[in-house]
Amino acid sequence: MVQKKMLKKQTAVAVFVKTPSISEVKTRLAKVIGQSRAIDFYLRSVRVIQKKLQFLEASLDIKPYWAVAEPEGLSSWETFPAVLQGNGGLGERLFQVQEMLFKDHDRVIFIGGDCPQIQTRQIEKAHESLRSGTDAIFIPAEDGGYALFGFTRPLLKETWTEVRYSSDKTLKEFTQALRKEDLDPIFFTQTFDIDDFKSLVQLKEKLDTEYAKDEILRDQMDSYFSDASELFSNSNSRLH
Repeated sequence: MVQKKMLKKQTAVAVFVKTPSISEVKTRLAKVIGQSRAIDFYLRSVRVIQKKLQFLEASLDIKPYWAVAEPEGLSSWETFPAVLQGNGGLGERLFQVQEMLFKDHDRVIFIGGDCPQIQTRQIEKAHESLRSGTDAIFIPAEDGGYALFGFTRPLLKETWTEVRYSSDKTLKEFTQALRKEDLDPIFFTQTFDIDDFKSLVQLKEKLDTEYAKDEILRDQMDSYFSDASELFSNSNSRLH
């Protein structure tokens, strides 16, 4: 009972992941840079997010989880507890993870595994805003989706499933659905997912400027871009 009360005080932060040895990851990126490079990037991206959450877990009331796509992949994910996304489309899987986490927590944040440049201060700000009574929070993504979503109560299943995902209208439709549930979300500064070669180049270009002080990100990505330098020597040709 004491542990249950402690969990309720914590914000659950679920990172949605696939297991590369079981499922394909970063397929659009792999078409340009090859499967092995794409998998390497994905694993580094997830490692960055893991380290950032470990850093935050030491000082904030948050509880990180892996939300894993495959039942047989659950044992592959360590450091944080792993929960199963379950069956169905993305909306159904988001709903199912929500249902599991709200059994033990009063606040939940969802993050994708392909946005390593998300800043610890952004996650901390989302956590603090939810604690302070904000209904819901988004970090919008440039492609029309979102990189982070935080909320304080379970949503109806149809709120999740009636949204068109992987669309430039995803965030707009999801926001409209939330307002039908009398939730008024706030929006943080927009970022981008790393889904294709263009966004990978965008990340590379920002490492020395916008993300220059992000040591966790730099620790993984500087060596990645150095090892894969040949991919970026003529990046313009790969963008077309």
